[in-house]
Amino acid sequence: GAATSAETTTTTTTSQSNNNDEAMQQLQATAAAWQQRSESLEAHSTELAERLATSEAALSASREEVAAAESARVELQSDMGSLLVCLGQESAKLQRLQEELEARGVDVESILREVEEAYGFGDEDEEEEEEE
Repeated sequence: GAATSAETTTTTTTSQSNNNDEAMQQLQATAAAWQQRSESLEAHSTELAERLATSEAALSASREEVAAAESARVELQSDMGSLLVCLGQESAKLQRLQEELEARGVDVESILREVEEAYGFGDEDEEEEEEE
């Protein structure tokens, strides 16, 4: 009986030791898998941070371009307003000179046609009429 009891104890101890070794190996394998996953997530996180930084830089540059374009638009709009004022002033002068010349018997229309022909002003109107 004592020998059988010792063999049973030895078998049980060996079995428990094997189970502990297997459990330890499983824990080590699980820990290694978690470590690998953690490293993978860390690398992905770094990549995303770099992409975010690049995107933020591009967005900042785009905002600067939009601000510059808006500034240019405002300046051009101001220039256009000034040109329209000048055009209005010159049209008023022309109208007054036409009235004065007509009052003196001058054929203003023929003079205007000559100027338009000399400088090509009337060409656009004629081209538009020909296209229609």
